[in-house]
Amino acid sequence: MLIERAQEIEAIQRALDRTRHGEGALVAVSGPFGSGRSALLRELGGRTHPSGPVVLRAGGARSESDIPLGVARQLLHGMCPAADAAPASEATERADHVERTDRADHVDRLGRTDRLDRGEGLRLRDVVLGLAATRPLLMLVDDLRWADVPSLRWLALIGEKVAETPIVIVVVAPHPADPAAASPPLRDLLARVTDHVPLGPLSPDGISAMIAHCLDSSHGEHGGHGELDGFHGGFDGSHGEPDGAHGELVRACAEACGGRPLFLAAVLREIRRSRRRPWPGEARTARPASIGGHAVRALAELDPAAHRIAVALAVLGPRTDTSQLFTLAGLSAPDGTTALAALASAGLLADDPAPHFADDPAPRFAHDVIGTAVENSLDAAAGAHWHTKAARALHAAGGPPVDVARHVLAAGNPPDDWEICVLRAAARTHLANSNPALARKYLLQALLGVDHHGPDRAELLVELAGAEWTIAPVSGVRHLVHALPDLPTPADRARRIARLPVLAWESPPGGLGTQLSDTAKALGDPALLDGESRASALALDVRMDFANLGRIRPFTETVRAFRREGRHLDPRTGPDRDRAALLAYAGMLAGTDSATVGELARRAVLAAPPAVDDLHTALPLAARAMLAADLLDEADAWLAAVTVTARLSGGERGTDALTADAERAFALVRRGRHAEAALLAARTLRHADPELASVTGRCCEALALTIANGGSADIAHGPLAQYRALDDSLLAPWLGHAVDGVLASLAGDTAAALEHTLEAGREHELMGWTNPAVLPWRSWAARFQYRLGRPDLAQDLIVREYEQAMAWGAPSVVGRLLRVWAGMTEGEPGVELALRAVEVLDGSADRLETAKAHLLLGLRLFAGDRTAAVERSAGNEPRSKTSDAAHGRVRTNSALASSAAARLTPRERRIAVLVAAGQGNLSIATELGVSVRAVEKHLTNVYRKLGVTGRTQLSELALLADLAGRENESDVAV
Repeated sequence: MLIERAQEIEAIQRALDRTRHGEGALVAVSGPFGSGRSALLRELGGRTHPSGPVVLRAGGARSESDIPLGVARQLLHGMCPAADAAPASEATERADHVERTDRADHVDRLGRTDRLDRGEGLRLRDVVLGLAATRPLLMLVDDLRWADVPSLRWLALIGEKVAETPIVIVVVAPHPADPAAASPPLRDLLARVTDHVPLGPLSPDGISAMIAHCLDSSHGEHGGHGELDGFHGGFDGSHGEPDGAHGELVRACAEACGGRPLFLAAVLREIRRSRRRPWPGEARTARPASIGGHAVRALAELDPAAHRIAVALAVLGPRTDTSQLFTLAGLSAPDGTTALAALASAGLLADDPAPHFADDPAPRFAHDVIGTAVENSLDAAAGAHWHTKAARALHAAGGPPVDVARHVLAAGNPPDDWEICVLRAAARTHLANSNPALARKYLLQALLGVDHHGPDRAELLVELAGAEWTIAPVSGVRHLVHALPDLPTPADRARRIARLPVLAWESPPGGLGTQLSDTAKALGDPALLDGESRASALALDVRMDFANLGRIRPFTETVRAFRREGRHLDPRTGPDRDRAALLAYAGMLAGTDSATVGELARRAVLAAPPAVDDLHTALPLAARAMLAADLLDEADAWLAAVTVTARLSGGERGTDALTADAERAFALVRRGRHAEAALLAARTLRHADPELASVTGRCCEALALTIANGGSADIAHGPLAQYRALDDSLLAPWLGHAVDGVLASLAGDTAAALEHTLEAGREHELMGWTNPAVLPWRSWAARFQYRLGRPDLAQDLIVREYEQAMAWGAPSVVGRLLRVWAGMTEGEPGVELALRAVEVLDGSADRLETAKAHLLLGLRLFAGDRTAAVERSAGNEPRSKTSDAAHGRVRTNSALASSAAARLTPRERRIAVLVAAGQGNLSIATELGVSVRAVEKHLTNVYRKLGVTGRTQLSELALLADLAGRENESDVAV
């Protein structure tokens, strides 16, 4: 479909109309490549009526330009069995037969000759003129610049007679800058042109029509009707431009394609392949390879100077000063100007600067993909040569390091000293502009030019490690390990080590721990230092203490320091905040006084507003301590704020964002929001480097606890099992055994689950970590022992964990342990344990655990005579006012539970549990894999059956969790 070519076709049609009066024409179609010249000839050939002119077609080709009379043969091939009208009589038929035989002889002779003298040319011309005498001819010759010389001379002879013969010759003429246009045979032919038909760019209306035709028909073919509904805007009659969303697309296409139909068609094909709703940005960013291919072929038609200037422009890029282009191409100013004119004449350059380059008349290609195609057409050696020349020229001219470095990198050669300086300067610029990936490439290239050892290489490795932290942290740490021995002084080494985040020392690579301790010893006692040296020494101490928390002697010393300093430490400065956070974390691991631990951690976290740099300090350890001490709201709020800043700073997949997401996933587990926690941990685990233990370990811990707590095992199991299968050494030994125990329990292997859980516990005991808030391994193992028919062993384990939970003192830890203990204890003792669990958990931030305790108590009370059971349990010991209130709530809520339990379906009970735990409808729908509408419908039924009016009343009932056996389907779920 030709768009906006009606005037051009009409001009040629007028020439065809003159053939009725015995007149012809030689028409030259011109325009830049991509303007639709060949398409116009195809349209003309297809429009001819059967009773109209005879259509003869030919096309020049680079590979056939040396074949004599190749174009002439194409035109005359098939002409012999003429398409003339049927003869009117026998005499006429005999005469016509003689004429056709004569033409056939000439064509046959033409096919056997390699040259054409004037006499033979005139005789062959007369054959064509004789054919035109019986019926007009339309001769279409595409790409005339590749026509062979004999054919051009023959066409020129015919052109001498077109004014008095019904022959219309339409040729695609080369542009004036084409060297072929200067050849005498072609110049002689074009001198006989009677009509010129230039093809200009499409108007906004034409672009709009082409978009509608290409995209609407495409979506119709694929069943996508309606993709463009609402996208076609109206037209501003005063300016002739479309408005609305469609107008934005039209303007984007005009900017990207310059109104050339070939470009526009290629861009629209790219958009069509996406099968998405078209949008302006897609038109601007499309890079159709077909445009580049056409451009490279068009460039091959130009002289060497034009080719060199095109390569220079492709290498240097748009907005390059013409003097730099001429220098790189090795051309004088006059020769360079002529070469640019040739590119413009060929249509390879944009007619006008892009809108955002309006103040800069520097040349640029007609489409961005042309520069890429021209550069890719060079072989490796030529490409390196051009980029090396460009780097030297730009550097000599004082160009910005980022521009010079781009060419140094593209050249790929080991850099010289000046090139190393340029690469490092460009890397610093890109780091400042939040582009660590490109900075990393520059620094890796710079490493190729330095010695394998020495301070220069060490400094480069340190810079590289800093650039890699946000995108390839494991590689960055390894580069730092290689750099440290070659740094000249302990102070230099200390400053570099202190830049590593505290969490990176959770599982440092081999050699880094030794470097840390050696540097700390060489630096000396922080109390004897001042300024930057003191700050570095304190930072090293925090990192060394954290790295040694897995060794019982250093861990014990750190816990003692917590007991000495914890209540008096003022965490308002950076080093003191780190110190307070570390001590609070050590105290939490030891299970010592949750109130003191929580207060110290809270003061450290809240000493300053959240910032992304907090993730590099010990503050995430303080947040972990707050979660264990039941300061869930404050810890989660801080983590949420840090997560937002990390994503804004380095993107969702940056190391800082992944670190924050891993910590946040664990916080969501603590709050009982298992589906959200599992989804976030699984996504983070998928994007993180498998060896980044500070992130992957925390994600695995969150997924394992999600399963163990009876959460979304369907979400958590797959990512956890896949990661565990990668390498046994990726997780800390205790965490690896804990994960294996959870996975074994899901597989139904209770014995294996017990063995792994006990191994995880032994690892904790060897390290001195006794807090069940970190890993409640004894209650897990007790559950497995109970299921294996060993209640005495289960009882021993649960009693010991109860003692540790009481020593820690966090209500959620104690209450959960009491609930688990009650679940394994029959009769009145079990009722009393469940009642104590309710009392401890009421008011806890862990609403899901509170709901589970209420449910268990309700079930135990209604397993027998509930009134007697309540009175007996109440009479065993004096009751406080709090205990009386708890008994009253139990009686009321249990009565409601008894009447409603049988009426709620399993799905309704599950939704009631999640509502009571504080989850919204969308979160519930995600966890259960149903629509929000379905959740709303089930929730309405729950309200009606229980006789409540909303979520608040629902949360007050004892029936707030699913039946324990149904909710906790796995052996480990407690």
